This record gives sequence, structure tokens and C-alpha cells, in this order.
Amino acid sequence: KYFHRQSDNMLPWKQRLYFYGINGVFIEMLFTCVYDQIMIKPHQALIGYSSAWSFLVFGLGVLCVCEPIYYCCHDHLRLSLPLRLVLYVLMIYVWEFMWGMLLFPWGANSWEYTYKYNFMGAITLEYAPFWALGALYFEFIMSYLKQIEEIPTWRKASIKKTN
Repeated sequence: KYFHRQSDNMLPWKQRLYFYGINGVFIEMLFTCVYDQIMIKPHQALIGYSSAWSFLVFGLGVLCVCEPIYYCCHDHLRLSLPLRLVLYVLMIYVWEFMWGMLLFPWGANSWEYTYKYNFMGAITLEYAPFWALGALYFEFIMSYLKQIEEIPTWRKASIKKTN
């Protein structure tokens, strides 16, 4: 009850998965581009990179982890934004570690951290501020989707679809 917003007006889960996955891949490509420009070597082509796996990692992560946190902690418990961000970052680390352990044996991961505060190459504490910014971005995206779902024409379209 508290972890999912039950509504006849919600976008179907497949559409939300697609929306979150595409946004996650885009943000990862933008992040790697900016990070490489600042930390590694500037390049006029502004090259960023991602992986097809990232679509699932981000899409399912937001759908299965961040959405429930958002609806529970934002809508029901009314936790403050800093508390929600801490919760998001902790759950992102659990999610990233799980996917890292699933993908590492097959060499299918697009990351392996070598920073000082990494754990098994799957997660690194150095990225906590970036994960918090990412969570803030996806919280904005989730509130945006919620507003779209409340538009009367969307409700009419979803009602016609089910009949």
C-alpha cells in the first residue's frame, strides 16, 4: 500500500521502464563525458559512454527501487529531501552491487571501480554525491510523470484503452 501508488491513471510499467531506462543511459553518457573532460583528457567530440545493460540497470532500478521509495517516503511518510536522498543512495549502492556481482562473472559490466573507497570494484563511496544528484534528477522525473498522469486527456486515453 505505501510502496506503490495504485492508480487507474498510472502509465503502464513498461512505459515507465522505457522512460527511466532511456533517461538513465542518457545521464550516464553525459556524466562520463563531463567526468572524462575534467578528470582524464578533454576532447572536442565530447564522447560519453554507456552499455546496453545500463538500460536495464537504470530502468529497473528506478522502477523497482526508487519509485517505491518516492511513493512511500515522499507521498506517505513526507520525509525531508535530505533523508530521502540518503535512502536513495543507500539503495542505489545495494542495487549497483547486486548488478555488479551478476555481470562481473561474464565480463558484461561497464564499470569496475578502482578508487580508494571501492568495495569489490562494484561500488565506490567517491560517487555518493553523484548518485545523490542522480536520485534528485529521477525524483524530478517521477514527479513529472505523476503530473502527466493527472492530466484529464491522459485519463480519458487510459480509460479508452482498458475498455
